[in-house]
Amino acid sequence: MYELRKVKLAEVLASRDERALLKSQFINKYRTPVVSISMNIAGEIKRNPLIDLAFNYGYEMLVKELGEPIESFVKRDFTGCFAVLTFDLEAGYIKTICIKIEDSVPVGRLLDLDVTDASGTLIRRPDGKSRNCLVCGGPVFECSRARAHGLYEIANKTQGILADFAVSEISNLAVDALKEELELTPKPGLVDQRNCGAHSDMDFNMMLRSAESLKWYFAGTLRIGLNGDLENPSELIGLKKLGISAEEKMMLVTGQVNTHRGAIYGMGILLAAFGACLKGGGSLAYRSGKIAEGLFELNMEMDSFVNKGKLASKSEKDKSSNGDSAREIYGACGAENEAIDGFPTAFAGAEYLDTLLKNCGEDISIAKLRCFVYILAKADDSNLIHRGGCQGLQFAKLEASRLMNLDDARLIEALEALDDKFIEKNLSPGGTADIFAQSLFLYKIKRCIDGNFSQA
Repeated sequence: MYELRKVKLAEVLASRDERALLKSQFINKYRTPVVSISMNIAGEIKRNPLIDLAFNYGYEMLVKELGEPIESFVKRDFTGCFAVLTFDLEAGYIKTICIKIEDSVPVGRLLDLDVTDASGTLIRRPDGKSRNCLVCGGPVFECSRARAHGLYEIANKTQGILADFAVSEISNLAVDALKEELELTPKPGLVDQRNCGAHSDMDFNMMLRSAESLKWYFAGTLRIGLNGDLENPSELIGLKKLGISAEEKMMLVTGQVNTHRGAIYGMGILLAAFGACLKGGGSLAYRSGKIAEGLFELNMEMDSFVNKGKLASKSEKDKSSNGDSAREIYGACGAENEAIDGFPTAFAGAEYLDTLLKNCGEDISIAKLRCFVYILAKADDSNLIHRGGCQGLQFAKLEASRLMNLDDARLIEALEALDDKFIEKNLSPGGTADIFAQSLFLYKIKRCIDGNFSQA
């Protein structure tokens, strides 16, 4: 993560001059309309991860609506985020799209999308009215003239809009990651679109309902990270209670079938840590590990009525996780160890997927399958140990390693054959599935925000 820095007036003015020069250069070069994107942020801090997220949303929405620009320039530094783009489209139409983006969601109020036509004339809103006040919703000119709202009030409102937007967007990404893991086919021993794997108690539709039921929980864990101090034991207790509620709701949705207990634990920690990173910077891996360590210590202290190893634990001693059982017999393994170590396998999976898509030009579905196989070969999956002992784990790892270098057609055939073998042996790599979903989530947030969320 980058260091937050206060900006001086002279630096803001220099940035505006740079933007104006770029717009002029684009118009002179292409003789086409130009759009500039910046953020309406009051105060001395013009850039932080929350602002980056909103800015990137505005940029992506603009390109989604108008198509790829002829040319674009994007800059993100302590003076703020801005972009200049030129399109071979009619200026009035571009302005209509920009107004739609600004007015469609609350965070759009913080986006400033200016359109200049090919002659250099600024295109204004067709009704001639300015936008509404950020704080009260009234006419912005009147509020500005009367100085109706102080800097603290404006900054507070801005922070609230940015936080609400982040919670909604990022929790959606977490749910999407779970659904994409489910949809990926074929996956040996797991529920997918081919079959139910080595599971007789769950199917595709049940897993889908379960994943969709967790959005409120993911939003809640992210907000705890944004608003709280997770080094405080009381905040960790709040996070744990939220996980318990999520598990109870999952069980209601599935008819008492454990479909996503691992996701409630692992993804919950990642989201809480990511919220803390959005607020105060730092390493996502480090923050995740500290939260997991804090939860482990909390569980040890509450061992008389809490079952260790799960964020969403039950009080009954006989409801231990597969990770608990495997750890007692075989030593360090499972979701808890992965989390305390800062999710190294999940980060490695995200980087592997990014490399496949960026450098190798892989088809997205094939790249995901290769990423899953990569994780299966690396992970100490306690679910495999629970079902097949160390022999089951080693069998899965060796088979995955064998599949790593197969071409696309042979990879799918080999995965289908391995699926049949896993079902025959009653093996299900549920831990691998959880880590793969975490890798997808990490890959998604890396694309959403211009920042370093690696293990460094």
